[in-house]
Amino acid sequence: MGAVDDPDGKSGLAHLVEHMVFDRRTSLHGPTLGDLLAGAALYHNAGTTWDATHYQDIALADRLDDVLAIEATRMAGGASRTPCR
Repeated sequence: MGAVDDPDGKSGLAHLVEHMVFDRRTSLHGPTLGDLLAGAALYHNAGTTWDATHYQDIALADRLDDVLAIEATRMAGGASRTPCR
C-alpha cells in the first residue's frame, strides 16, 4: 500500500497509516509497537512511497527473535492490500 492507494481528496492517508502502525497496542494499556521496537531494535523506521510503505529495523543478532515477533504482530494487524477507492 502506498500513496497511489490514497482515495481521491485524501492524499497522505497511506503515510498517516504508516505512523499509526507504530502507535498500535496489543493490549489496552500495554506498550505501543513503537515502544517495543525502541526497546528491541537499535533503529526502526518506515517510509511511504508512491507504490509501497517500507518498514525497516536494525537490531543486534541476540534480539532477532524479539524484533521478528514484534514485526509479526505489526503485519498480523494488517492493512488491506485492496485499494481504498
